[in-house]
Amino acid sequence: MTTTTNGYPVIATASLAQSLRDSGYKSAASAGAELGDNSFQAGANTFQVIIQEGIKDTATGKGKRTAQSKYIERVIFSDDGKGMDPELLRNAVRFGYSPRFNDRQGMGRFGMGLPNASISQAKTFGVYSKVANDEWHYVSLNLDEIAMEHVKEVPTPIRQTPPRDYIVGDGTSGTIVIWEDLDRLNMRHPSADRLQNHFITEFSRIFRYFLVAGRTILINTSKGSVKVEPFDPLYLMNEAQYSGATLHGDVIVIDVVKDDGSVEQVEVRFSLTPVEWQVSPEGVANRANVGENLKRRLHKNRGISFVRANREIDFTPADSLKGSHPMNMWWSAEVSFPPSLDELFGIEFTKQRVVLTDSIRSMLADKAFNANVATLLKLIESRRPRELPMVSSSPAEEIAARVQGKFRPPVEAPKDKEIPAEEVEERIQEAAQKRRRVDETLEEAKKRIKQSPFLIDAEDRPGAPFYRIETHGSQTSIYLNARHSFYEKVYVPLEKIGGNALTGVQLLLFTLAQGQAQAGLDVKVWYEDEIFKWSGMLTTYLREMPEQKTPQIFTEETAEEM
Repeated sequence: MTTTTNGYPVIATASLAQSLRDSGYKSAASAGAELGDNSFQAGANTFQVIIQEGIKDTATGKGKRTAQSKYIERVIFSDDGKGMDPELLRNAVRFGYSPRFNDRQGMGRFGMGLPNASISQAKTFGVYSKVANDEWHYVSLNLDEIAMEHVKEVPTPIRQTPPRDYIVGDGTSGTIVIWEDLDRLNMRHPSADRLQNHFITEFSRIFRYFLVAGRTILINTSKGSVKVEPFDPLYLMNEAQYSGATLHGDVIVIDVVKDDGSVEQVEVRFSLTPVEWQVSPEGVANRANVGENLKRRLHKNRGISFVRANREIDFTPADSLKGSHPMNMWWSAEVSFPPSLDELFGIEFTKQRVVLTDSIRSMLADKAFNANVATLLKLIESRRPRELPMVSSSPAEEIAARVQGKFRPPVEAPKDKEIPAEEVEERIQEAAQKRRRVDETLEEAKKRIKQSPFLIDAEDRPGAPFYRIETHGSQTSIYLNARHSFYEKVYVPLEKIGGNALTGVQLLLFTLAQGQAQAGLDVKVWYEDEIFKWSGMLTTYLREMPEQKTPQIFTEETAEEM
């Protein structure tokens, strides 16, 4: 029997496409990882990302002239996989189509990856693809045209060769996905450098098993190409950027009996970080290792990595299974499971998160986490450093507070660039915990810090400039890049010594930040470009600076105060 729709189709295509934009991708890297899944499942050896910037006019304020600023014009994902013929290419950009639909052997399964990941970030996406012994073909879709019902079916792919720099390798075969009109980048002040750093950070962890197995991921901007190195949140892989942790006990293998009687296995492993990451040889908090621990991302790795088919699906806080504990930074866990157990782990079609069913949560707790985490916390607690007296604010901060009234206040950020109030409050809370004086409560420390014109902190941003600033209200935060040689070779040694040398460098940073914070939008753009150049020149100079041991000028008493 044939049934006509009479204007009532089961699926309203135009509104569905708009709704799918909010389907739950956490970030641009999470959406881009979907395309990486497709590439590696298609046999690619190299997965490449190219970030291209454009120039646009931006209003600097009411009645003011416009200024030119950079923006992310397009992002190109390309590989040297087996590619798609025109028929498969046309189907690949359809929502819900997959030649591997419900396949439980690999990463793909749902048929939503390429189109859904693309529209979550961009209004327009295009795909080139080529199989061996054939030509390149191209097809594209625009969300606005779909919404206005100007496009009701996928166009027939046309023969078209992509720009040479988009092609990976010799171009025998492969696929290229292009995002344009990127209106959904979930990133403050998006730039090519920040997006590159974001992709590097996420892909190094998500695809660590593929990278260790010899696959290559490249993230390119106009300033150069970066090869992504594997990052293991358990610090067990010798091939990863950082290693040295020990496997705690044996790998735990849990048999899971499915409804059909078949048995699948879940593997759980725990790791314990080296004691020297936590404490110094003298048995006190190893503050000299703060920079290295930032590079190791320890502050972001208090959690459990869930790995499906050798690809990380989710990284959840350890608190989700075992509750909050201050020592959770020093242990990690990985839960590895096959796609055949997707339902028990609550895997959605975006492959973004794990939502454990009660049965698998109880199984993991009883057979792996309860006993092992209790043992790990006892071990970590036993090597816990003795408490040190809390330090006062630096002389540089006190000087800045006294003279700040002599300068113009920072220029307020545009409304769409403002940092959310709850995020500002969270940062002040963290700063107060770090900088609380011996004679003040946490609330008193927060009040004092809110009134401070400057705060200096460190963050891990490989490939980024040696510092950046953020303004919120009358306060300016200066974030030093722990990956830049300035932090490791200059700032950390000065922190150990203290005195006027450290105060002078901090006041110099305050001066740079003050000039940048007072600038209008057009000058801020100039600053961002110049700081990147300065950072490169500074790296070149510091590379020539000889290594120097820290002077032995401390008594036992002053050493304990560090």
